[in-house]
Amino acid sequence: MIFPGFLRRLFLLLLFALLSTYPNNANEKRLGDKPPNRDGSSGTPQKRKPAAPAQKTAHPVDPIVDPIFEHMRNSVLSLQSSSIAKDDEGAKLLSQLEGIIASLHKALTIGRAGLPPAIGTRTGRPQRRGISGEYLSSLALNAVALGRVAGRSDASSGVWELQYASELKIENEAAAISILRDVASDLDIKAKQVAPREPWRVRSAKADDPASLIKVTVRAKRAGLEVKDYEVWYVAKGWANVAAAAQRFDNLSSPSTKSLAPGNYFLWLRKGEEKTERQPFRFGGDSQYSRDIDMVVP
Repeated sequence: MIFPGFLRRLFLLLLFALLSTYPNNANEKRLGDKPPNRDGSSGTPQKRKPAAPAQKTAHPVDPIVDPIFEHMRNSVLSLQSSSIAKDDEGAKLLSQLEGIIASLHKALTIGRAGLPPAIGTRTGRPQRRGISGEYLSSLALNAVALGRVAGRSDASSGVWELQYASELKIENEAAAISILRDVASDLDIKAKQVAPREPWRVRSAKADDPASLIKVTVRAKRAGLEVKDYEVWYVAKGWANVAAAAQRFDNLSSPSTKSLAPGNYFLWLRKGEEKTERQPFRFGGDSQYSRDIDMVVP
């Protein structure tokens, strides 16, 4: 019969339609089911491990500069428990030194770390810029002076060894405070020389090097006219009484030039037995990198 055959075919079509829609229905969300995880997976989501704490950026290590500043810090720390710390000016100077030393050390390490590398004269390859010997010597004089005031047996040692360190006499507490005053002033000039430029935000200009020297040009004059063949001598103010600490410019006048570290100095002229009076000068602290000086010959 035709009718029963039609029903059989209709029944098969309905059954096929139901079976073809079953996979889609199985994937649909059912009432009470948990929503899928964000990554599309099902089940209990795995706990994320907490992020590791960010490591603090340490100062770049400098095998020469770091020991000098460590020596100065330890000397100040030692003096803070001495009788000098009981003196009003002495206590104030020690507090100032603690801050200045930290500030200058930061400038010389972090500030110089971003400088473009220098090109080696022999290899032609980039190499780390070194701090000039003139600047290091100026730092070393301050480190040794602080060590002498603190009575340290290693006041002059290692990379800053000075043969004439013992000639820096400290006869009493007033002399010790005077030396602290000179050291604080000298280091403060160095720190102020770089402070306005935020040395850790380094550009490529020469002035961005916190250890840049100052070109000092001296002209010897008599009656307004330049005179020749005079030696120009200088000494750090705190070491003015130590004859061996005095040094001369490389060339005779006039003019005579020398690149010096920022700080306090005495300058004078000399020609044979003839010598002018020492004159105090302050170089640096104003972000200037050259000075022209006229010194009068009687």
